[in-house]
Amino acid sequence: MGRNCNIALRNSDGKGFSDVANLIIIEKNEKPVCLEISIGTTTILKELHGLDHVQDGVPVEGLQSVDKRIRRKFEDAIVTSSVLFHEGLRPFGQHNRNRILKKYVQSLSYFRAKSNMTIEDLKKVVVEFEEREFSEADEQISGILVDFVTAYENELLSKKNLNKDQLKIKKTLLSK
Repeated sequence: MGRNCNIALRNSDGKGFSDVANLIIIEKNEKPVCLEISIGTTTILKELHGLDHVQDGVPVEGLQSVDKRIRRKFEDAIVTSSVLFHEGLRPFGQHNRNRILKKYVQSLSYFRAKSNMTIEDLKKVVVEFEEREFSEADEQISGILVDFVTAYENELLSKKNLNKDQLKIKKTLLSK
């Protein structure tokens, strides 16, 4: 059990507020045990700099022509996949975090196809993002990430028994 309170900042446009943090008092037998603090740094940056969206704080260049209805999800898939790859995860194995990365790799394939983007164009976008955001990293993973997307697509296109998500991605790949 616990109690919480939210911390909010007034939106940069002066209309309303955005939650930027939570304080949660964890209790046991009605007595405080610990305090958990969660801070939404991207929301803070959005409001401090008057950005339209939290993802504008870490933009992914090269997606400006992508349909706005999917662009934010595509950006999120690129950012999250890149971060998880740099954390040492790979989209195979049984660990839950690896399965999460695999879902992001699958979504990269889907959004790439929906955007009529070639594998080479995807690679350029991921390379540019990685060079800007991970310039100090020992290893650049953009090539490995795009290789996983390519391998996933090749496997998917030859596979017969597909789940609902795989079927949706395959149909999108084949329609382009």
